Amino acid sequence: MRYAKTESQIFVSLEPGEAVQGSLVALATELGLGAAWVQGIGVIDRLELGFYQRETRDYKTQRFDGDFEVLTLVGNLSTKEGAPFLHLHGSFSGPDFLVRGGHFLGGQVSVSAEFVLQPSSLPIQRKYSPQSNLFLWDL
Repeated sequence: MRYAKTESQIFVSLEPGEAVQGSLVALATELGLGAAWVQGIGVIDRLELGFYQRETRDYKTQRFDGDFEVLTLVGNLSTKEGAPFLHLHGSFSGPDFLVRGGHFLGGQVSVSAEFVLQPSSLPIQRKYSPQSNLFLWDL
């Protein structure tokens, strides 16, 4: 992973083999980020997506192997139980040109991945919501 910072943004380049979630969380830990807006593009494999099922209050998950173009990957970084937490959603296209999307649970960079993080001066904490069984923003 390589990154460069300006006053308002952090530009991140991930290398083949790096896990998207793990790499971005490690960077957030290193830089002491409490909250940020996250955007990314690239090519990944071992894509895992989730769809939140309101009735069961959990995620239906599916893994897709092979290379996928990251059409959009957007979301936020906040703090959950004292540690950086990423909440990302994305759209991905395979060699069949079909688009798959949902809650991004993970993936590994296969070619390259580029991200822009826009840190916030307001740290955002997550708090458990029994109603949804999720950790939601505590504003």
